[in-house]
Amino acid sequence: MVASQTMLTKLSMRTVREALAGLGLLCVCTSLPANWNDLPARVPVHFGLNGHPDGFGSKSVLLFLPATAILLYVVLTAVARFPAYFNFPVPVTDRNRQTLRDLAVEMIGWLKAEVMCIFAWLMLAIISTVAGHSSGLGAVFAPVSLGLIAATIALFWYRMLQTRTST
Repeated sequence: MVASQTMLTKLSMRTVREALAGLGLLCVCTSLPANWNDLPARVPVHFGLNGHPDGFGSKSVLLFLPATAILLYVVLTAVARFPAYFNFPVPVTDRNRQTLRDLAVEMIGWLKAEVMCIFAWLMLAIISTVAGHSSGLGAVFAPVSLGLIAATIALFWYRMLQTRTST
């Protein structure tokens, strides 16, 4: 019973991660074409740490965001399929090998979801700024984005370090 609950929890968390990643990617890839005709020729393409635009360029530069998001999504999905080739912060033994691989795949899944959501936030903020609904990304974009990714890596690194003593 406990094993089946653990399997169900892992499956449902994987579903949540993949849904978040997919929704983020979908948002990045559909919001630009949906708003393309409403975008002016010059759009914000760079934001300072305060979240306000400080660089402008052609709206065609925005095509880089969905292209990069798609590339990252594909690469992270592919990388997660080969956990045997990962480097880990602890020696890999027969006792901790599967746990380390599971943790690594889970970490990559969460990072993929986070990166896709960050790209979606960025794309929507640019469109909102151009439309005059906001004045940029907001001051929280950089710390939240970087903090979330750093916290995810730190959490999984810690969990991997724990496999030295728990198994």
